Amino acid sequence: MKRLILIVTLALLTISTQLMAHGLFSGDYKIEDVKEGISKGFENHADAKHCSKFKMSEKEIRNFFSKAKHISAKDKQYKYDWNPCEVTGAVVNGESKAEFVIYGSKVGGIKYTDGTIELLGCKKCGKPFFDF
Repeated sequence: MKRLILIVTLALLTISTQLMAHGLFSGDYKIEDVKEGISKGFENHADAKHCSKFKMSEKEIRNFFSKAKHISAKDKQYKYDWNPCEVTGAVVNGESKAEFVIYGSKVGGIKYTDGTIELLGCKKCGKPFFDF
């Protein structure tokens, strides 16, 4: 049991420092190329009609990243709703850059230049997210 607790603790420490390890969210990072839209292939989804209402300011994007926690693919599927509304863009800090997507359902992801993809969830985030 102690071994399991140690492994879980180490895993959580690793996950919580991933954003900082890539160096993007330290110091004065920038949010660029922000676009709102509908996930490709889901333009006719029943919830797509709500997407024109889903917009995020730079402050709201930063708030999402500051409150969001790393989640697994299983958590994304079973603990969060999904809808086709999204905000995409890039996080830039010096020479480091990554692409991001944030969905209207409080879930997002970051794709780093090394190919690493990090899933994020933010149950504590309020507006502008939808609660279906």
